[in-house]
Amino acid sequence: MDRSTKQLIQFAKHYLSLAKRLQCDDDLDMPIKELDNKFESDKKNPVYLRLAHLASAAFRIVNLCEGHGLVRGYNYKKYKEDENKIIASNLDYHIAYLLRDHIGHNEDKKIKKKEEDKFAKLREPIIKNLTPRDIENHLRTNFEMVIKELKRRKKLH
Repeated sequence: MDRSTKQLIQFAKHYLSLAKRLQCDDDLDMPIKELDNKFESDKKNPVYLRLAHLASAAFRIVNLCEGHGLVRGYNYKKYKEDENKIIASNLDYHIAYLLRDHIGHNEDKKIKKKEEDKFAKLREPIIKNLTPRDIENHLRTNFEMVIKELKRRKKLH
């Protein structure tokens, strides 16, 4: 296993572990859109830190997939509105890419307004209706699938 693969795996595990350790059980089963309303002025709530750790893990998982030629999610360049149902019905497969793109596009300085991001209106309904627990469970399953596939391809020992 090469050094970068090993580091991506270790950091993905690390961020998943950090997320799990944060105590915010009361808010884990509330959809993101409801959390945003509840904590509108308090984005320092532990549930948001937990989501940030999950997003960090998602970035590492996507880098693993892209670095080893694994297609583990939708192709955002060819993403169409009618694919929302397909993606939403198989989140174990798509969650890392959804989180990466959602966070990445929201932070992109080139996109002046959210409305200009043509993919945001397609991603947000999926993301905003998930709970932090849903996101974490789907992401852990996605990570396990990636590791299993890398082992199958004999990229891991």
